[in-house]
Amino acid sequence: MPPRVFDRPKPSRRPAIALDPRFFYVGRIVIQASYKLTLATKDVWQEVTTLDRPKDGIGGCFMAEDEMASGLGLSVDTISDARRYLVGVGLMCKVDVPGARGAWWFPVLPRVVEVLTREPFSAMAPKRRRAWIRMQADELDRSLDDRSNGNDSMPVSRKPVPPPARGSLEKISDILSRLSVVRAHNDEPPPPDESPPDEPNEDEDPWAFEAEDFA
Repeated sequence: MPPRVFDRPKPSRRPAIALDPRFFYVGRIVIQASYKLTLATKDVWQEVTTLDRPKDGIGGCFMAEDEMASGLGLSVDTISDARRYLVGVGLMCKVDVPGARGAWWFPVLPRVVEVLTREPFSAMAPKRRRAWIRMQADELDRSLDDRSNGNDSMPVSRKPVPPPARGSLEKISDILSRLSVVRAHNDEPPPPDESPPDEPNEDEDPWAFEAEDFA
């Protein structure tokens, strides 16, 4: 009979980069809204947050690949690839513990993604909340592009930030209005050239070019 999870060797402390459990709820929503992440990587990330219960101050997810594959309806290779990818782009932390047959996994979010607890997030008006989710998911996708391009300097967030103030999100109408001004400016014809014409140089031989051509 395999040992129970709380009988397995655990990390001595929770990794500093691990996401605070207070932000799991909103973090799952932002992850789900990403255009870049596949459904499998989203499922694996969310499963790790479900199993990460740091009641002892450490937490973490300890689950073999075949067990997670069975629970999510995915292949073992898909779970392995998803974990490797998430660690590579800074969305998951892997901790190996001496004496343990497997690793402990912790969810991570990049610093460019604002983190909120459930209460202020739920207090937003629905339209403003949807706009905020899209903004954070777009920031997440840009950070994934940076990692894909070899920029590994992507610190993570561990402290809450206040929710965006009312009116801080631009209205779509304002953005379109600004774009129309730019487009109209680009479509304007260039101003006429009002500079004086070049005066002829009396010392210059007007037929010099012909002599050069026939040299």
